[in-house]
Amino acid sequence: GAVPSGIATGTTTRISSRSTLTCAVPASKSAGNGPAKNTKLIDYIAQLRKEGYKIGILSNVASNWLRDTFLSDDEQALFDDFVLSYEVGMVKPDVRMFTLAAERLGVTLEEAVLIDDKENYCTAARDAGMHAIYYQNFAQAKRDLEETLAE
Repeated sequence: GAVPSGIATGTTTRISSRSTLTCAVPASKSAGNGPAKNTKLIDYIAQLRKEGYKIGILSNVASNWLRDTFLSDDEQALFDDFVLSYEVGMVKPDVRMFTLAAERLGVTLEEAVLIDDKENYCTAARDAGMHAIYYQNFAQAKRDLEETLAE
């Protein structure tokens, strides 16, 4: 699933510059083998890092291909942490995945935003107390994130 609109139920917590964006990098459709990088999103992540946001990847991958193959060293450096299913023995939508991602980034669930291209993962994140944005396309996700960060 992709790593990433709604506010967690029952919370109006302001998301500060110390907040976390927990996302996987939604891949673009590829004409060839495997997913293509979503370079617009990666460039936006780089911008958000410069603004002081902590950013992690939360992914249900079964191997280290994100680090070994998919992301360059410079792209990997954009992320403060990687919570990968094969390393932690859990998969989204397990609430413990969201809790672990927030803990490892040093923020509360209420301070975190999940961006994911699987709607059921966003629902589970909201149920856990996290903000979540269902990624449908870059322009929509960026707009939804900016609205969430402005609250």
